[in-house]
Order: sequence, then C-alpha cells, then structure tokens
Amino acid sequence: MISSQNQRRSSSGWDPKQSERRRSSIKALAKPSVQQRPSKPEGPNIPADKIKMIISDVDGTLFDDDHGVHPRVIDCFKWLRANKPEIPILPVTGKQLVSINDMRIECDLLDMPVGACHGAIIYNPDGTVQSQQKINKNTVLSVVDMMMKHNKTCMLYEHDKVHCVSLEERPDKDFFEISKGFDPSISDKRGTDFLEKVDKEEVVICKIFCPMEETVIEDFMTLLLHEPRFPRDSFKLTRALPYIIELCPPGVDKAVALAHFCKVYGIAPENTITFGDGENDVGMFKASGFSCSMGNAMKAPRENCTHRTLTNNEGGVGVFLDSIFRPDYQPPKDQTSAIE
Repeated sequence: MISSQNQRRSSSGWDPKQSERRRSSIKALAKPSVQQRPSKPEGPNIPADKIKMIISDVDGTLFDDDHGVHPRVIDCFKWLRANKPEIPILPVTGKQLVSINDMRIECDLLDMPVGACHGAIIYNPDGTVQSQQKINKNTVLSVVDMMMKHNKTCMLYEHDKVHCVSLEERPDKDFFEISKGFDPSISDKRGTDFLEKVDKEEVVICKIFCPMEETVIEDFMTLLLHEPRFPRDSFKLTRALPYIIELCPPGVDKAVALAHFCKVYGIAPENTITFGDGENDVGMFKASGFSCSMGNAMKAPRENCTHRTLTNNEGGVGVFLDSIFRPDYQPPKDQTSAIE
C-alpha cells in the first residue's frame, strides 16, 4: 500500500472567523524584500485604446495579504465591466477555480473564463473544465517520496481539490494551516489510500505544491532538477512566492494560457496587459505587450516588466488601470488605505 508515513491529523472545515493566526503567518512569510516600492504607477504612458485584454495573477496581485480584494480593485473592475464590456478581464492563477470564486463574484467576473494552476487547467465561465493537463503519476509519487524523506510538506492538486500527503513536522510553523490560507479546500490525506489512487490513475494531478523555509528553497529546486528518477522535461518548476516550490505539467506556463485566450478572443498579445508578482508570471509578462509588476513583487517580475504599480495591499491593479482608463478619478478615502 502506498501511503504517507506521517501521522494523519484531524481537521475541521475552514472558518474565516478563526483564521487570524493563519493570516498572520501568511503575511510574515509572503512578503518578499523589496528595495523600493513605487508610490504611484511607473512606466511609459499607455493610451487606453491600446488595451484590448487584461490578464491578472491572483495571489499577491488581486488578493491582498488577508486574501481579500482591495476596494480600489473591485471598484475599477466593476467600472470597466460597465463601461468597457468589450475588454475581457481574465484571472490566470496558480490557484483553482474554487479558491477564487468569491473574488470573481466581487469583481463581476463570473462570465469570464479562467486559467488555473498556472495554465494547466482552463475553465469555462460556468466552471466546467475546458482543458486540463496532468503530471505523470510516477513523477508525482517520486516527488512525494522525496518530500517525505526530507520531512517537507507536499500538497497535490486536482482541478477542484487539494490533498496534503506529507507535512513538515516542526513546532514553530504549521504549513498545513498556512496553506489553507491559500486554498481552503485542502484536506489531509496522510495515512489514507489516496496515493494508491494516484498510482492507479484514478485521480488527475495537475500541480504539486511544496511550501518550506525560503533558506532551503534553492537547494530543493536543485535537488528536483537533478533527481535521476525524473525523466527529462517531466515537469515545469516555478515559484509564485519565495517560500513555495510548485511543479506543473511540462510545457505549462501562464504565457500558454495568454496565447490561448488571445486566440479565443481574437486579440493580439501586444494589446494585452498582464499583472503579477511572482516568478511564475514572467512568461506571460514577456508574451504580452504591456506587463505590470506589483510593488510587492519578487525580483524576476520586477526585472521583466514594462511598468510597475503599488502593492497588492494598496489596490495596485486598480490604481494602475484607473491611471489608463479614468486618470481624473478620485477614489473615496476607504479605497486609498493600505493594509499594514
């Protein structure tokens, strides 16, 4: 029987009212060091008629550090949907659809398709799966085995569920609770027959998620890239945040999702603007005509963007789009404050 060696923990449903400790942990981990954060949008002027499509990352971009959406972003998106309905606004995220549905409702995006798990899954607006790519089962099981042996956390993603199959045991940090802040649908599958189901291909794994201390991330990325058990090009390695390694199916990239949506809508990449904060956003940055990194972005997107904006906690996406589409707009006071 293939199963986790870690003792299974009991877990109850996710209750936002009891998540303050988890959110505080996420804030402490998720905030990368940034030398200078812009106080206003930076970069060459963009004429409004040049933007035909908007594609945005979610975690650290549309979501603030409390995993909510800043009022400035909500107001901007609703204005665009009402006044510029011909411009698609598309989330392309490392998350699953179920984890961003509240955001889609708040921002009036329920009629828009979604690229999820870094583009491994394309969802139709009604939530059905249009297309899905998977990681080979042998690769999945080998990565899980490696993480177990090194006492590291490993989460396996289906299109609508997240399964914890290995958990780093340490007294000062609970990666299960931290990960729940990103995807409340996480369930604990240690000590169950779930890995047997993976081996029998009864489930499709489209992403592997491994949070750990940032000080050991580079070592584990090197270990994964040079592990002889993994055939060449058996996965795509990326990071959305400095302390998380993510493995996707080979060839999967947000740039591929961008190309798909450009074809669907008949819009040229040069008329697309992309927003993001992580290394996993660099591909779509390079593929789009305009790219905007967040004030809280990692180094790679900061160095590969055409523009910069304020942080996720300051509604940076809304601020930037307002500077293009309604430059004279003065937001209410509650749309200008940042989350400390």
